[in-house]
Amino acid sequence: MKRRKFMKVSCGVTASSILQSVVAGSRADTRVTAKVYEYFDSGLMNDNTPDPAKVNESMVQRAVDSLVMHMTRKSTRGEAWQALFPGIVKSSKIAIKVNALKDKNSPQLATLKAIINGFNDMFNGTYGVSESKVFLIDNNLSISGSSSTNHVDSAFGSVNLDLLNVWHGIDSYNGPSVSVAGTTLYVSSKFAEADYGINFLVPRRHQYYAGNLSGFIKNMMGAVSKNRSTYDALRSGNGSFHDNNNYQAYIDIFNNFFKENTHLYIGDMILIPRNEGANYFDKIENRLVMGTDPCAMDSYAVDILKKYYSVSKK
Repeated sequence: MKRRKFMKVSCGVTASSILQSVVAGSRADTRVTAKVYEYFDSGLMNDNTPDPAKVNESMVQRAVDSLVMHMTRKSTRGEAWQALFPGIVKSSKIAIKVNALKDKNSPQLATLKAIINGFNDMFNGTYGVSESKVFLIDNNLSISGSSSTNHVDSAFGSVNLDLLNVWHGIDSYNGPSVSVAGTTLYVSSKFAEADYGINFLVPRRHQYYAGNLSGFIKNMMGAVSKNRSTYDALRSGNGSFHDNNNYQAYIDIFNNFFKENTHLYIGDMILIPRNEGANYFDKIENRLVMGTDPCAMDSYAVDILKKYYSVSKK
């Protein structure tokens, strides 16, 4: 996972918003490039308080729509979302892996709503989001196996998710086995069931990584487990895949499964928490980012976080 370098390649500006794409190239091989798309608008928040209740839902919808249409060069959001999922049909299933550890350390409900509204517009409004086709998942089985915590319900509210008509139940790990740093892990059942995958999170510093990662790469560790029925990313003798500086583990989970099964990365940077363990939002950034390359997305998010916190890159 090499650090990326960036340069602005296009920019559209209105009175208060900026929509731009950025080219990311590997330092080792500048022929390898990936675009990161971002939307900035001070109107994404209704005031200067870092409070999720102050998020401007209509402006967030505009931002998400603009990003997917800019990425695909399509004129409607329904066409744009279809283009992001090559070969999609009406019966196709979509899994969204969200990092929903805490209700104030998770993506905004307004952003999730905007994504689901876009799905519903696919196939001229006939895709029909349902619990059998769109899955919202996180590592919502307790590590001990004693009691289950539904993180996505805690973050977004079960009533809100029912209204969106998405699946948000308790997951298991009956998907394919993957070799991760010499250990066999199992993929989330719902992620493996889906035809298309989305990585959706709030980029922030991870306390175990001294800011080396913003979360785009690490988030997928919550979609694998050592056990089929309970979430477990621990390993004896060498700490944890989930918590330690084990970059080989992240290389392996992408190379062995998630690279080809994750089709879009979405970073909700409207509000930013201090780190993964924080239970409140610390900064207002008024920014959403999207792309298809996890290294480029992670590196670009770290560049943004450097404005506020001491971070470095790997």
